[in-house]
Amino acid sequence: ATPQTGQLQPAAAGDASVPAAGDAAAPTDAPAAQPVPAFTGLRARPVEGDLTPAALTPIGSLDPVGDARMLVEFNPVGAGIEAIRLADHFKTVDRKEHDVVQETIRYTPQVGAPTVAVSSMAALAVSINDQVVDLAPLEARIWSQTGPGEFSATIEDDQGREVARVTRRYELVPGAYHLRLHQRVENLTGSPLRITWYQYGPLSLERGRLGYGGDPRRTRFGYLRSPATDPAQQYVQAGRFLLPQPTAREVRAQWIEQTLWPTRTTQNDSLSLVWTAMTNRYFGVAVFPLIDPATQRPDKRLHPVAEVRRFAVQHGLDVSGRPDTAAFLRLSSSETVVPASGSADLSMGIYAGPLSTRVLRDDPVTAAVGLDQLVVYTFGGPCGFCTFQSLTHGLLWMMRLWHDYIVFDWGLAIIMLVVCVRTILHPVTKWSQTSMYRFGKQMQALAPKQKRIQEQYKDDPKRMREEIARLMREEKINYAGALGCLPMFLQTPIWIALFAMLYFAFDLRHEPAFFGVFQRITGGGWHFLADLAEPDNAIPFGRSFWVPAISSLMGPISGINILPIILGLVFFVQQKYLTPPTTATLTPEQETQQKIMKVMIVVMFPLFMYNAPSGLALYFLTNSTLGIIESRHIRKHAEKVDAIKAARAKVSGPGRKSFMERLQEQIDARQKMLEQARARRAGGGGGDKRERGRGR
Repeated sequence: ATPQTGQLQPAAAGDASVPAAGDAAAPTDAPAAQPVPAFTGLRARPVEGDLTPAALTPIGSLDPVGDARMLVEFNPVGAGIEAIRLADHFKTVDRKEHDVVQETIRYTPQVGAPTVAVSSMAALAVSINDQVVDLAPLEARIWSQTGPGEFSATIEDDQGREVARVTRRYELVPGAYHLRLHQRVENLTGSPLRITWYQYGPLSLERGRLGYGGDPRRTRFGYLRSPATDPAQQYVQAGRFLLPQPTAREVRAQWIEQTLWPTRTTQNDSLSLVWTAMTNRYFGVAVFPLIDPATQRPDKRLHPVAEVRRFAVQHGLDVSGRPDTAAFLRLSSSETVVPASGSADLSMGIYAGPLSTRVLRDDPVTAAVGLDQLVVYTFGGPCGFCTFQSLTHGLLWMMRLWHDYIVFDWGLAIIMLVVCVRTILHPVTKWSQTSMYRFGKQMQALAPKQKRIQEQYKDDPKRMREEIARLMREEKINYAGALGCLPMFLQTPIWIALFAMLYFAFDLRHEPAFFGVFQRITGGGWHFLADLAEPDNAIPFGRSFWVPAISSLMGPISGINILPIILGLVFFVQQKYLTPPTTATLTPEQETQQKIMKVMIVVMFPLFMYNAPSGLALYFLTNSTLGIIESRHIRKHAEKVDAIKAARAKVSGPGRKSFMERLQEQIDARQKMLEQARARRAGGGGGDKRERGRGR
C-alpha cells in the first residue's frame, strides 16, 4: 500500500510484500500441475452505479426491540463497511446518538493528493498469477449490489474474457454482535489460477475522553500454541500481544506501516493465528474463523489470513488542537491454487460489540474462539505487568455479586467492594501501621539524644555512627520496625487491579450511582453521577476548554466536578490530623521540601483525578475515608495496648519478650563478641588466630 492511494502495487515474484505459501491459509487442495494461461491486462470490470454509500442498501436495524443488534452500512469502494452502529448502545446517557464502532477513515495523504477512503473489511486487491487486480479503485465502481449486503465483481483480461468472479455477502446473526462475511474467488477459466487475497480488516475505534488513562486503543491477537505444546489445538490464548495505538509523534511522515503477524516471535514459537482485533476502552472489532461451536474439536485457525499489517495515518486533530492518528489493518492470504471452475473460500466472522465478558461468553461462537480474552483490565506501559488479570476478574466478580444480589446499585457496589477489600487486608494493615507507629514513637523519643551525639561528634562520622548504634541498643530500638511499610507495598497490586478494573469495566458504562437519585429529583435534567464511567459532571459548562497550563495533566475542562474537590479535602484532613510525626531531625530545607510535598499531594492528585470516571473517584473517596477511620482505630488500639503493657510492667516487672526483642538481643550479643575479638586482635598477641576463630 502506498501513502498516496492506500492501494496495492504490483509485486514481482519473490517480493517480500507477498506472503509466502503456507498450509495455514490454503482453503483448497492444490491439484496436479497444469499449464497456466498467460493473462495480460487483468482488471475489474466497471459497472454502472453511484459511488456514494447512500446508493447501497444497509442491513440490520437500530430498533432495540427487534433481534438486530446493529445497523451495517456499506461503501462501494471495495464493497466494504461504511459504518457499524449499535442498536442498544449510545454515546451518552441522553441516548440520542448510537455508538459507532466502525466508520470509514477518510484522509488526504498530502496537499493536492486525492482523498483516500479506507472502509472496514473492504476488498483491496487480488493477485492472479502474479498480476495484482485493484478491487477498490477510487474513481470507478466495479461492485454490483445483488442484494442487501451482497456484492459481486468480475475480473477480465484485456480481451474482455472473464477470468474470475469475486462475491461477498454480509450476513447478520440475529441477537448477536457478530456477522458473517462469506466471500469467494471463483475461477471462470479452464485452468488453475494462483491467487493471493488482500483486504482491509478492522479500523481503529474512537479514542474517547482525553487527559486520563492515556490512549486505550490497542491491536490484539488470539492464537494457538504449537502442536507440540497444545496437541488438541483448541486452547486459544491472547496474553502475549497488546499493542498500543501509534501516536502522532510516531507517525511523523503522515503514515507508518508495521508487520504485526507473523513476526520472528510467532514463527519461532509456531503460533497459529485465530483472530485479530482492534479495541478501545469499551468496544472491540475482531475477525475470526467461521466455525460451528457444536463440532467436536473445530479447526480454529483463521485460514484466510496469513499476514497482518497495520497502517497508521495522521487523521484530524484532538480537542487540544494537536494531530491525532487513525490506524487500520490489512489482511493478506497465502498464495492459493484454485482449480479450474473451482473456488477459494475466504470467509470469516466479524465481531463488533462491547468488551463485556458476559456478552462474549454467552455467545457460543465468540466463546469458542476465545474472544472473551479481548477483555483486559490494564493500562499497559511499564507497570502493565503489575495488573494481574486474575485479581481484576476476581474483584469484578465480587463487585457484580454485590450489585446483582445484594445492593442492586453500582455506586453502592463500588463502596461495598472497597469495604470488603479493606476488611480482608485489615490484619496486614493493622500489623503494618502498628509497627510503624511504635517505631516512629521510639525514634521521636530518641531524637534529642541522637541530636546531641550528632553535635558532639560532627567532625568524626565513624564515631558518630558507633555512638548512635550503641544508643539504639541501649534503648532497645529495632530497625525492623521500619519494615512495617513493606506489607503496604505488597498490597499495591490489589489496588492497581482495582484501579484498572473500575476504569475498563463495561458494566459501569452509562450506569448511575445511588439508584439515579439525583436524576429522579431533577426529572433527569441533572447529570451529576449519571454515568459512573464519566466524570461526575456536577456543573457542566456546555463546552470544553483546553487550558495549556493544566489541561495537559487533567485534560479538557467541560464542567465543575465535585468528587475530586472533596477528595482533596479528605487528603488535607488525613495529612493534617493523621499523618504521624517525622522520625528524624530535619534541616530547614528538608522541612520546606516536606511541606511542598504535602501541598503537591493535596493539590496535584485531585487535579490528576479531575477528569477521572466518577466510579474511580468514588472508589478513591471511599477508600481514603475508610483509611482515615481505620488509621484512627489502629492508633488508638496501639496506644491502649502500650498503656496496658506499661502498667503491667510496673506491677509485675517486664513480661515475656517478643520474638523481635529476642532476635535483637542475639544480634547485640553477637556484635559485642565481634567487637571484643577485634579489640584483642588490634592489641596483638600470639593468640591472634585463635581469637579470630572465636570471632567467626
